Amino acid sequence: MPVIGNAITLGGGGGGGGPVIPSAYQRVEYVAIGSSGPYIDLGFVPLNHSVYADVMVVSYGGNVAIFGTESDNTYFHMTEYSNKWYWGTHGTERNSAVVTAATGCRYELEYNIGSSYEVYANSLLLGSGDQITTQAGNNLFIAKRKSRRGQDLRYYAFKVTDKSTGEVIRDLIPVYRKADDVVGFWDTVNEVFYTNDGTGSFTAGPDV
Repeated sequence: MPVIGNAITLGGGGGGGGPVIPSAYQRVEYVAIGSSGPYIDLGFVPLNHSVYADVMVVSYGGNVAIFGTESDNTYFHMTEYSNKWYWGTHGTERNSAVVTAATGCRYELEYNIGSSYEVYANSLLLGSGDQITTQAGNNLFIAKRKSRRGQDLRYYAFKVTDKSTGEVIRDLIPVYRKADDVVGFWDTVNEVFYTNDGTGSFTAGPDV
């Protein structure tokens, strides 16, 4: 765990209530992820979790993986392809154009997996079913699901909840480290700074 030092509380006013971010980091509106191969490994295998992403697909260049994991023929992912949202668990893939996955638009995506699953985009149900669990065996990635990676995305927030306990296990805020301008996400739950695990680099949005 990194040394936190002096922390600042953002948002809320008066009594606070916003996410606590160390003073060594600057919060930004979003983290931009391009097509050069950057991604983040979140360090756990998704099994009974709810994944939330506040994201914009800036431009389209093929299978745009918002988040996911894949091993052999099993996977768990949410991907934008041909103006549709695609999602998959345990080797079964589905898609929906109930909410068109248009470029230049911002979406709040939520994918719940476990004994049943539900997928939402901007609070509208895209699909649901019973007894869908992932057994991909690999860690969950942001902007990647194995060979398919994110292309020209903006991430405004990313959160993962353990459905068995109701506890948030990752709560990622876009930031950059002031000392060297390295861009990534500050996890307010585990007090960890997540940076690029792939190639290329992230770009910071405007300071908040």
